[in-house]
Amino acid sequence: RRTRNFSKDSNYHTQRNNAQIPFSSCNTTSMVMALKQAGWNIPSPAGVQPEDHLTTFLRGDCGMGALARLAPWAIDRVTKTALYPPNEVHAVLSWGVNELLQEEVSVFRTDWLVDELPAALTDGCGIVLSGTFPLPDGGELGHVVSLAGYRTTEEFHGEDAPSFSDLDLLLLDDPYGDWRTGYHDHRGNDTPMAPTDFMQIMKPAGSRRKWAHRIVPAPRRS
Repeated sequence: RRTRNFSKDSNYHTQRNNAQIPFSSCNTTSMVMALKQAGWNIPSPAGVQPEDHLTTFLRGDCGMGALARLAPWAIDRVTKTALYPPNEVHAVLSWGVNELLQEEVSVFRTDWLVDELPAALTDGCGIVLSGTFPLPDGGELGHVVSLAGYRTTEEFHGEDAPSFSDLDLLLLDDPYGDWRTGYHDHRGNDTPMAPTDFMQIMKPAGSRRKWAHRIVPAPRRS
């Protein structure tokens, strides 16, 4: 078996210490982790965490304007108010990242094949995923995480990127903590998830095509 951790344990951010909406900013926190994994840093004012800066930008006037343009279904037709905050709408989340970096860095799609995900990680990309995570009381948590790495099966001996069927474990950087403990454990760095759980938890459940943001690798600086 071979484990590959592309975040190298250095990119973990917890949403629990965020100044802006700490319990509703898994999206921007996961995005910052995936960006760092791919070699990008969101410029932010001194003393402000990048995820807080991204959250503030998305929930400001520019983000609300993008919500109206990119996701008109998220605006109430009568009151003209937002039905969902801009940071919780994936198209707007990607737009905000690209706007702040002034480059097409994040690509969100609802049909990424699961076989494309380990290949993208191997190529230096970051991956942000949306899922519905089970809770011990029988409830569910809509949540966003960053994909940090994977472990291949004993049978896989190839030099190329593995396919999803070649994996026996995936590693998540979960900004809220360890999903296996119902988030009683707040440490979410490199949290393991079996492929069978991944298929059911990550949206859409059971589908081989997933909602995901792919973060392109930053150009290498000479």
